[in-house]
Order: sequence, then C-alpha cells, then structure tokens
Amino acid sequence: VQSLSSARIQEIKVSNERSDRMANALAQLPQKQHHRFVPCEASLQSDAPGWNNDHTNVSSINNVNSDQDKRSGSQDSNADGPICWKCKNQNPNTSGHSEKTTEDTTTRNMSKRKQRKLEKKQNRIHLPCSVCRGKGRLPISQRQQTNPSPNGQSSKEAGVVKRARPNPPGFVPRGPMAVALKSSNDEDQGHAWVSQIQQADAGLHDVWVPASASSSQSTTAATTTAPPPCWLPRPGEQLVKLLGHWRILQRIGSHRWTTDDLVTAYVAATTARGSRSSVVRYLDLGCGNGSVLQMVSWAILEQQQQEPTESCFLDTTGVEARSEAVALARRSLAFNVGSTPTPHYSVQIHHADFRQFVTMQNDEKNGTTPPKYDLITGTPPYFRVNFTTTTTTTTAAVQSTSTTITTSPNNIVNHDDDDQMANQESQIPIPDSETVVVVDQAVIQQGGMPTSIQSAPARCEFRGGIEAYCQAAAPLLEPQHGRFVVCNSFVNHQRSQVAAHEAGLDIVHTVLVEGCRGRGILFVVYVMKLRNIDKSDDEKSDIVSSETEKQQGTEEKLTVREVSGKWSDEYVKKVFARMSIPGPIYAT
Repeated sequence: VQSLSSARIQEIKVSNERSDRMANALAQLPQKQHHRFVPCEASLQSDAPGWNNDHTNVSSINNVNSDQDKRSGSQDSNADGPICWKCKNQNPNTSGHSEKTTEDTTTRNMSKRKQRKLEKKQNRIHLPCSVCRGKGRLPISQRQQTNPSPNGQSSKEAGVVKRARPNPPGFVPRGPMAVALKSSNDEDQGHAWVSQIQQADAGLHDVWVPASASSSQSTTAATTTAPPPCWLPRPGEQLVKLLGHWRILQRIGSHRWTTDDLVTAYVAATTARGSRSSVVRYLDLGCGNGSVLQMVSWAILEQQQQEPTESCFLDTTGVEARSEAVALARRSLAFNVGSTPTPHYSVQIHHADFRQFVTMQNDEKNGTTPPKYDLITGTPPYFRVNFTTTTTTTTAAVQSTSTTITTSPNNIVNHDDDDQMANQESQIPIPDSETVVVVDQAVIQQGGMPTSIQSAPARCEFRGGIEAYCQAAAPLLEPQHGRFVVCNSFVNHQRSQVAAHEAGLDIVHTVLVEGCRGRGILFVVYVMKLRNIDKSDDEKSDIVSSETEKQQGTEEKLTVREVSGKWSDEYVKKVFARMSIPGPIYAT
C-alpha cells in the first residue's frame, strides 16, 4: 500500500509539472490586442510603428544615405507601405474576373424584378480596390526632385541648399545670425560653403552639395583634418530658409514644416514676448524636425537681443520619438546656434516618447520634482489611427549566482565568467519573464495614411492626440505664468476643449485660422494655463456650454490667403513681419 501511495504521489507531481508547462506555453503564445495609440513600450521600435509590415526596419525607410542604410534602412520601391485607407486590407479582391453562375431553378418562382436583381448580382465583376489595386497596401512614396542640378546631378546624388524667397524692397532679415554663417576659420570645411550659402540667401540660385562633400569620410588637399560640417545637406535632403538668417534641414518627399507650425510659433512668440522674465525655460513636445522649436527660440533670442541684460538666458528642450527627425533637428541647430552651449542659450533634443517625459525627468532628478517650464508648445497630429499589437511573453530560468549578467541590445544574456556557471544544476533557478510588444499594423480611421514613413506619425495620431499633449504639458507647466501653446484641427475643437479641461488647463486665448477667406476655419491655436484652483465648481463644469466658452479668454481670427490665392494683408503684417519672413512680391 505504501508503494502504491508513493507512485500516486509521483504521478500527481508529473501531472502538475505537465500542467505548468502547458500554462507556460500558452502564456508565451502571441496575443493580439487593439490599441488607440502605439503602446509606450513599443514607441521607439520604429519611427512609425505598424506603418508597414516590416518589423525589422526600426527607423526611416525614406533614408537613402548609403552610410546610414544599416541603421535606418533604405527605401525599396517594391516594399509594402501603409495599409490602404479605402479597403483597409480586409477584402482587396485581386481576382478581377466574372463570377457568373448557372441559373438556379428556384428563380422560376421569383418575380421578374427579383430575378433581374439576382442576375445582376451573379454577373457582377468584382474589381480590385481602386486605390491599392488589390494589394491591400499602398506603395512607399518615391517622390524625388524633378529639376536636376546644372551638372546633371539629381537629389539622390546630391543635397540642395535652396535659394531664399526674393526680398521685397527695404526688407532686411532680423534676429540672431546663424552660427554657420559666422565661420571665419579657413581650415574649416564649412567656411568654404559660406559664400555659396550667402548667394542662396540672396535668392540667386540653388546650391548643390555633392555626396562626397557631405560625407564624413571625405577629405581634400586643403582640409586634411577637419571633417565636413554636419549641417551640410546629404543626398535627398534640402537646407531651406526658415526665418531671419536661420535655415532648417528637411527631406524631399517627407515631412516638412507647414502653416500650422508657423502660426503656432507666432502665437507662442507673441505669448513669450509678454513675459518679463530674463530666464526662459522652453519645451517643445513632439518637436519633429525642430521647426516650431527653432522658430520660437529665434523669436525669444531676438527679444533678448533687443533688451539685453547679463542675466538673459534661454533653456530650450525638445522631445521627439522619430530618430530621423531627431537627427535632422540636431543638425539644423548646429547650423543656427552651434553644437556647444553659449552663456545665453542652451538647447537639447531628447530621443524619447513625450508621454514618458515626466517619468524620464523624475528618473534624472532622482525622484525630485521635475523642472517647470515657462513656455511649452505642441503641434499634435489630427487624424485617428487604430493599432493592432502582438504581445509575447517569454519565460527563462536565470540561475542565481554571483556572476555579473549583462543584456546586449539584442536581448542575449552574456555571462562574464563561464567557469562560474559549471555548477548551475546546484543553483536555485529564478524565473524571469520578458514581455515584448510588436505593433503589427496601423489602420487610419480619418482620411488617408501618408505613404512617407516620416509624414505618417506627424499627421496621424501614432503616439497620442491633443489629450496626450495636454496631459504631458500640465505637470511640467510653471504654475503662475507658464503657458501652453498648442494647435489642432477645427474639426477637433470641442475635443480640444475637453482635453484641456480634463488635464486641469484653462484656455485663455484662441486663434481661429482660416486657410482661405470665406471657406471656414481650418485649424485653431490655443493658449492655455494651469487652472486656478480657487474657481468654483460651477465654473469648472459644462465647458462646452456657450457661457463657459465666453469665460475661456479672448478670441481672434486670422486669414492666411485671399480667394485669389494671395497672402492676406493681415497674415503678412502679423505673422511674416513678426517672424522676419519676406513678404510676397506681386506684379502690379
């Protein structure tokens, strides 16, 4: 009897071990989930997670620089782009042939009208989707510069310094001078390009930069030690005029700065102008290529030049998750303000998800209160996207030993001393699990998904919309005088008001921007501040009512263009003049 009991106990142990193994295996099976935004843990896996079906490409597909192919991938004309916005890859129907069937005897009892409907349905030709041609996905954007350089080079072979817009009579650029244009060291390769860039600033002609000149491995007889400046445009890039003497790097056929960015920067510059503080802490959430960040910084530095004091200082911070955009922003800043801090200016760009920026600040400050900012800007994307992710949990038995264990970038466990692992069987195993989240696909719900991997997250809500921006800005805003300037589509006007209210922000000023006169409001720029906690509950509730909207501060309207297509006088006098952009020259 005793032997039978032992055998039964052993059987139960084996059964339990088998059940544990099965549970372990089930837990490690990929689990499909649907998300409104890209999960934070998968945010940096790619510049646009789920945009295409290639999970191995962790950065930009549009980057065609040969020296960055391994890091950010190269563009392949045969690669699949985003999911088709029309058929959503659900039933693209690539057959294209008739599905005519034989006559059914049951139709004899049908009326002639029903028979005609059935016959029409049976003879219908199922054509493929007219947008994706039955493929379910759109091809990647292949836009390139059409006009070649004087020596026959294309944008694939050379970068371009674009000529500036012709200046109207009497116009003189204001503001701080670009550091690159101050170069006086003859041994610096950047000095050789200054005169040509000045010709481009004068609006004479474009300057083409061959790939050999922008390569870090290029050397000449005159310059054998100094590398080329990082701000020289590489193949597929343009160094275009931004404002004043400043320029910005942008990729051809990719995300570029827009009217939304300019008006947001103008409103932020006007807001910052009213501040009397000599030290300004400025943060740009989701800074992208750095267009708004640099325009606002330019405006604050110009104001400090007009009212100089020894204590004037601008501390600028940008946060961006797209690796290519971070690189372009840093190189543009190297052209405009240099690579090293000055006594009056400091700038840094963080490669991170802005939704985790507060946590990141807490970690850097060892749990202390993160710094507060006097001015925060943001230009959220407008269009909704749904994401499908696969979550895989892997469980491994890591031995409890004194050996130092490090994790390599590809998550392979390495042991410093293999001899110390000889007695692993005598050690106690410690179960360790790792959860990996991969974004499988992104399906746009409003409009069409851009076919450029850099434009997609700039226009579509990959990492959050207006709600995420408000939630990220509120805890970082200076309580008394801090302002948050953000823009959004007019379609999302009520949604923006709700987002501000839920984040504890009040809208103190609203700029309604009309793209073309008489065609309705296109987008809105909001100026927000932290809510006054002394307000009564009645003032905090029902923010969408007309009475509360009147309490949300002042409101103004700005028209960008006339019906004829010309810039409106108010846009030229307000925005162009404030941001030192030359106005248009119209033939009379």
